[in-house]
Amino acid sequence: MILDPFLYVQRRVTTVEIIVDEKPWLEAPRPSGNLHTNRLLTVKIGYQETRLRQRVKSSGGQ
Repeated sequence: MILDPFLYVQRRVTTVEIIVDEKPWLEAPRPSGNLHTNRLLTVKIGYQETRLRQRVKSSGGQ
């Protein structure tokens, strides 16, 4: 049995996000029908997104 020594080495890796293109946000048209505007939704907001978190809370989010 041959063991790969690379599997047993501790490594530290760094990940980065690269933004290639940025466009303005265009609000999607609201669909007609039985869309409930007062429905609760779960939204994940990153810890470092403080401005977005403040905007959600000021709009009534919890």
